Amino acid sequence: MASLAGSWPRLGMAGVAASAVGLAGLGLAWYETAPPAVAQSTGHYILALGLIATLVISYLFPIPVTSRSKVYASGTALFLLAALLPPVAAACAIGIGILVGELAVARRTGNLQVPTVIPTQVARWLVVGGAGSFVAHLHAAAPPLALCGCAATLWTGDVVTGPFLLCPLVRKGALQVMRMMAIEGGVFEALQYAVALPAALAAESRPWTLLLFVLPAIFVYKAFERSRVTQQQTRRMLTTLADAVDGRDASLDGHSRRVASLVEDVLALLPVPAAERDDIMLAARLHDVGKVSLPDDLLWESDASGPAGNAVVRTHPVRGANMIEGYPELQPVARIVRHHRERWDGQGYPQRLSGEDIPLGSRIIAVAEYYDALTHSPDGVLGLSRPDALAQLRRLGGSAFDPAVVDTFLKRLDEVGEESPGLRLVT
Repeated sequence: MASLAGSWPRLGMAGVAASAVGLAGLGLAWYETAPPAVAQSTGHYILALGLIATLVISYLFPIPVTSRSKVYASGTALFLLAALLPPVAAACAIGIGILVGELAVARRTGNLQVPTVIPTQVARWLVVGGAGSFVAHLHAAAPPLALCGCAATLWTGDVVTGPFLLCPLVRKGALQVMRMMAIEGGVFEALQYAVALPAALAAESRPWTLLLFVLPAIFVYKAFERSRVTQQQTRRMLTTLADAVDGRDASLDGHSRRVASLVEDVLALLPVPAAERDDIMLAARLHDVGKVSLPDDLLWESDASGPAGNAVVRTHPVRGANMIEGYPELQPVARIVRHHRERWDGQGYPQRLSGEDIPLGSRIIAVAEYYDALTHSPDGVLGLSRPDALAQLRRLGGSAFDPAVVDTFLKRLDEVGEESPGLRLVT
């Protein structure tokens, strides 16, 4: 196994070389069979090179949509290549752009370590891009309709062929992967096609008009980047405050980090979209931030199982949510924090929600927090043994906690084995 893993980078390069040879053959075939007026048109080559460069640049400068996630804004370049070049030339140019782009970020993404990633990415976009270009050049349809069909073909093709790339990596079923792609990236990809469609209509007669879109694209990127920096600063400030709450009692120092680590383990087994995953992870770090305003003598009086405890201490989920929801982009995080002390049977607080009316993130945090309370005693050493803590969780599944979340939590702990999953601290 070790020798196979060590050979993966070489296998990855072999896949890259095979992709390059295939693209060269496709390009040569197009050059030999295309009409001379097309094959010898300098304008086509300049346009193709410019759009290929744009596609590669989209890999090098992904757009930050949140403080923790970025997306490749490659849809615009892919659409323009499919819309403005003949089908075979478009497929070849798209394949070259994808190949060069993937290689440009290979060190950052580690894609060469998995030999199938880059060849699969190139191959699927050869097919999808060629199909989209074919639709765009249907003479029976009016240009706007043909371009809309091209956009629909690219969007659908990306979602349908995505499982070939992602199923071996995320170990999920094809339908799960397609749903995840449609939810997480579908809207952003569709927006890129909508922006590119008028550019393609203008460029069909005046290709130089594409240059007019460069400056607005730079402004959009800078705006997203400034927003990302602001969000990072906000999150850093709030997580520092959460650490300060933990630090008020030395015996529970690191509590929110351990809970976040446990929550991350559970999320690894659930088909949760990336944006929601980020919100849940941040809520896990901030779930007790409302305790910052509580007096020390009341701070750690509440019972971790939910319904018992001091009435003042019970206000900490609402206090924390009120602090967080002052930041508009963190509204989903505030809702998760507000309800992390609810119970599956409706006997929790602050609103006595029950069942699936409780946000999923709140249900996961409730289980993780309880497990951490069981395994870390007030004097700072380990509390209950692992088997006793798991038995407690099983007993409360269906009453205090979502039984499905408990089952997932127990399954994850079985996968981890004897390693304590709460000790890998999350920043």
